[in-house]
Amino acid sequence: MVSGIIIGAIVIIVIGILIIGFSYWAGVETGSRPYKDLGCRELFGYYTNPPEVAKKCNVANAGMVIGLWSFAVGLVFIIVGVMLSIIFGIKSAVDKRKKNVST
Repeated sequence: MVSGIIIGAIVIIVIGILIIGFSYWAGVETGSRPYKDLGCRELFGYYTNPPEVAKKCNVANAGMVIGLWSFAVGLVFIIVGVMLSIIFGIKSAVDKRKKNVST
């Protein structure tokens, strides 16, 4: 039972790493690079710049937000996985020691 939970915790850690990889792609490739390339920081409003550029800046901003939130979710997955593996790893070690002492 405990070994199954530890394996599940390792799977959760791997899923968290994959989510963080996605967040990097979403944040950099679809977010910050186009944002910098378009010069969105220098644009002041929707009335002073072309609508196409404003839409592209909004999409780039959304990519950065998606990257940030998915990084947070991936980090939570990794923290929970590490905590589960530590807790149930210690529990497994204690159970093995109890089993050796009692026999």
